[in-house]
Amino acid sequence: MQLRYSLSFADYAAAQALHAKRGVLPYLLHLAGYYVFPVVGFCILAFTFFATKTSNSIHSNWMTLLCGAYLLSCPLILRQTAKRRFRRTRSGAGDCTIDFDENLIRTQGPHSKSEIEWKAIQSYSEDKRVFLLYLAPGKFIVVPTRVCAEEQISELRTILLQKAQRTA
Repeated sequence: MQLRYSLSFADYAAAQALHAKRGVLPYLLHLAGYYVFPVVGFCILAFTFFATKTSNSIHSNWMTLLCGAYLLSCPLILRQTAKRRFRRTRSGAGDCTIDFDENLIRTQGPHSKSEIEWKAIQSYSEDKRVFLLYLAPGKFIVVPTRVCAEEQISELRTILLQKAQRTA
């Protein structure tokens, strides 16, 4: 089975989100950065504004306002950081080809070409957007499901069930 695609930032972000679910601490930090911190930041800003209305001294609370604004903007900061990392990977600069056969996985990108034996795949993970084929705990091959037809997704699952161990 052969797949051709260009890795987009949305694919990269989906892969990073799925990878974060692999461990409890990374998943909690992911949730905190995108959901908990902005809520806390909003509450800090609201409390500060209401508290300064009575005292008319917003200048004395500038540090609290700065912290609240930072926490509120955490999702934007995390997204910009992820975009910078995506550009540094140089994966999105062109078309990628990945070929799954009985013995090897052959990949070819704009700046690389490799053959990987199936025994090098330690595990895999999937959700509705991507498959991650783990070569090491923090190194994986991303296969976006958007480039696969339904029969290719089923075939890829079958191959992975035979060749690799699934992670939760």
